[in-house]
Amino acid sequence: AGPDHCPGVEFLPLYRAEHYDGMSAPVIDAQPLDIAFVGRIEANKGVLDLVEIARRLRMGSGDCRFHICGTGSAEDALRQQIAAHGLEGMFRLYGWCDRDRLRAVMGRCQLGIVPTRRDFIEGFNQVVVETILSGRPAIVSDICPAVNYLADSVTVVRAGDTQGYVRAIQKLAQDRDRLARHVAACHAESRPFLDEALSFGAALDRVFAALRDGRPVVPRAIPVRSGGQTVSR
Repeated sequence: AGPDHCPGVEFLPLYRAEHYDGMSAPVIDAQPLDIAFVGRIEANKGVLDLVEIARRLRMGSGDCRFHICGTGSAEDALRQQIAAHGLEGMFRLYGWCDRDRLRAVMGRCQLGIVPTRRDFIEGFNQVVVETILSGRPAIVSDICPAVNYLADSVTVVRAGDTQGYVRAIQKLAQDRDRLARHVAACHAESRPFLDEALSFGAALDRVFAALRDGRPVVPRAIPVRSGGQTVSR
């Protein structure tokens, strides 16, 4: 952009801690491993990939169950594919959930999953952070920018790599000490998203103060973490 461009002012989505107060800690050794998907039920959000993931897990050693919170145009297709593969025992579909219902579902789970496909133009994807704020680590597609602000609380999988998701789930299902470490990381890694100094409002305050004082805007640096542990093909 050359020397005369405006500075980029970075900010994070801001959450209220009281919305997550009282969340029960995940039961690390629970069987089966319960995994939450929260969002629109659309093919490009990766929700139909969960059927293939579940099918492969059933054939292998991963004992898990998916809890689907949301509605969308692929809901009928999801139900049909679940039935066609005889996977009814591995899925619970709740439809649209208000905050209380979502807290109750998340409270039953040990993990979240965000399997967004590459053909979706992904924004920050706040579900990733909301999962971490709930004290649950997340298995996340690598096209979700939110993973760049998290580290040990997320496991990153290449978008569309169903076998990568299978491996990530199996590792956590078979190694509960690993799962416990990821759970423990959620508390510290969620703190920046509760900090008003890193919010959109604070960024605007810095811009307006600089304009008022006739000085350059000095962006506040937000630490970028390692982006989680990546599961390769």
